Amino acid sequence: MTEEFLHQKEEYLTLRKEVENALSDISTIERNCLLAISAVYVWLFSQSLPITLDKKIGWAVPVFLAIFSALRCYSIGKHLVTIGRYIEGIEEINKPGGETNIGWETYFGLHGRQTQTKVRKWFWGLIIFLTTTVWLSRLFC
Repeated sequence: MTEEFLHQKEEYLTLRKEVENALSDISTIERNCLLAISAVYVWLFSQSLPITLDKKIGWAVPVFLAIFSALRCYSIGKHLVTIGRYIEGIEEINKPGGETNIGWETYFGLHGRQTQTKVRKWFWGLIIFLTTTVWLSRLFC
């Protein structure tokens, strides 16, 4: 094995670990965002005080949690796309088994990447829409 191949292999393995960590971060952000939004709503609904300015601002907190969480997931997703394209290039150079074998990134790019992206966009769009609807309904009631 050549020195260049060993370097690319080590780089490939390191990037795959980074991808695993980034996907774990996205899942953690999604879960924690839903938990935080739920906690804020439980607290707000449990308060039987009349609606004041402070409470009206409190109803906006879940909207901002959803927006900032969605933006963080978006930035991680863009980073993952960059890593995926780079790994795809490494796979293209070092195809094991000749031309018939494609690597995971190439396969995933052809068959699965768009589905996950669409699901995540719908998820965050729905969360932002629902939290904004609740906030606006409480703001004008």
